[in-house]
Amino acid sequence: MAIGHVRPARARAPIIPGKVLDKVVLDALAIADTPLGAYDIAESLRHGGWHVAMASLYRSLDRLCAEERIEKVVTIAAFRIKDVRHALLMICVKCGVTTPLAVPSCYQTLENAVGGTGFSIAKLALEAAGLCKTCSERTA
Repeated sequence: MAIGHVRPARARAPIIPGKVLDKVVLDALAIADTPLGAYDIAESLRHGGWHVAMASLYRSLDRLCAEERIEKVVTIAAFRIKDVRHALLMICVKCGVTTPLAVPSCYQTLENAVGGTGFSIAKLALEAAGLCKTCSERTA
């Protein structure tokens, strides 16, 4: 930057109350066909007329995850509505559809096994990447 040159001030996103932002994020995830990354969520909100600072969006995502209203799909760094507790997430690598499969006994078995080691689990995520039935049939 040249001496004496002043950078213009950046326009700031208006402050959106946390509960309002949480609802807007939930709405964006509810209408999505596949899990959305944080930047995809921000883009979706922009199309709806909401201009959200990424730091605010990440706080909302953290809050919604802590409340177990959404979950992070670790394999693809995206978020989805949490509709099944203790589920294996089956992630189609071709179309992006993520389907939960309830497996509470698997979670209990893993928690018991890990608990016996003295390790304290903060988060347990079971995910499988592959092809969904539709994509498998299309490639056959």
